Amino acid sequence: MIASMWLSHEDLVWAFGEANVVRLDRVVLQGFGLSQEAVGALAEIGLPRMIGDRAFQVVEPVTADVPGLGRFCHIGKSVNRFFSINLKSEEAYNLAGWDLSSGPSFLASSVPALVQCLAHYGMVQNAIPDSRSEAVSVLWAKQLRERLAAAHPRSVTERNAYFASRIADIELGII
Repeated sequence: MIASMWLSHEDLVWAFGEANVVRLDRVVLQGFGLSQEAVGALAEIGLPRMIGDRAFQVVEPVTADVPGLGRFCHIGKSVNRFFSINLKSEEAYNLAGWDLSSGPSFLASSVPALVQCLAHYGMVQNAIPDSRSEAVSVLWAKQLRERLAAAHPRSVTERNAYFASRIADIELGII
């Protein structure tokens, strides 16, 4: 059982199963110029391989220049968006894959915080029953908000926060 909001690799394995936790390649990440803290979070703790039905899926890290936003390292994707790390600030954003008009959604202010937020989001989303009442949806949304706020407050309070919109979707029964 998970004792704190800050999760270890073992916690992720417990929650998702060994085959569903991916540790990214340390040498590749170092080659992108990420800090040791960022590399450690991705290479030692890891990420859930997939969350929900295409809500998040790990991809082989690749860099990309995003006009007006800078250089990013994509580490995950959803249907048409990328989970990406700004290589200068190491803040994480959810970026549109082909249409930047929707703008970036804030994920986390650091890579370790991103790893934690994705893990908590995946644990809650994977546990939510498909069929549930509105009241139950509100309770699941509250649980996710509390977990994310404890792990990284900005993940739910920042303007245009990705996880805040996922919480709203859960509350409305969309997820």
